[in-house]
Amino acid sequence: MEIIPVLKVNNRFLNVDFYTNQLGLKVLHEENAFADLGSHGEKRTQLILEESPSMRTRKVKGLKKLSQIVIKALVPEEIELLLGLGVPYRELYQGPRGWAFTTISPEGDAFLLHAEEKCSDLIPFEGQPVFKKVVTEFAGLSRFEVESISIRSQHAQASMSLWETLLENPPVQFVQELGPDLKVANSETWDLTGVEATVSSEQSLVALAELARAQHLPVFLDKKDRFLTVTDQNGLDITLRK
Repeated sequence: MEIIPVLKVNNRFLNVDFYTNQLGLKVLHEENAFADLGSHGEKRTQLILEESPSMRTRKVKGLKKLSQIVIKALVPEEIELLLGLGVPYRELYQGPRGWAFTTISPEGDAFLLHAEEKCSDLIPFEGQPVFKKVVTEFAGLSRFEVESISIRSQHAQASMSLWETLLENPPVQFVQELGPDLKVANSETWDLTGVEATVSSEQSLVALAELARAQHLPVFLDKKDRFLTVTDQNGLDITLRK
């Protein structure tokens, strides 16, 4: 199942610059505090930024809930084009299909951008890299997937069980960690606030809501059974839409 991560940020314009110029994504739509991001080849929202200024929200103390988001580019050469433009990176890797790198957003969120069949194919690159220079107009990634999301949690096993109940084969991993802000409400800090997903029109959101209520979790279900939000043990919202 494809899920869309929602990230709360302080300065939307600073973060939009990072996601568009350093990761090669495209702003598809902006309205009020929200910016929907996707690829340059498809009009499909794949990541959402929600701006929340410092008068209401603050920097995370200690570890963030979001450990890392892995983005897989479907055209490997486009990663080298980004690198050829001089985008900054933390770690550089090579795999059978080409280059990969890690980078950190202005909000301290970690990303890995690669194009391999699996991340284990990546080998750290040592030395002085040489990238192809951009000789034609290049806007960014033509297509990509949010391949996986790694989340720090004080309740990793219970969290994974809940997400697997609500979402079909969610591309999410939970890492057992301790931290002062790993259980705070998602309205309090600049961090991952949750994910959104589309489910089949035949899916019973009422049944999922009852399962969540049985675990004493906050639930919102619209009266027409078309929209469900469950807040998990980490203060993250799982939003399902038909």
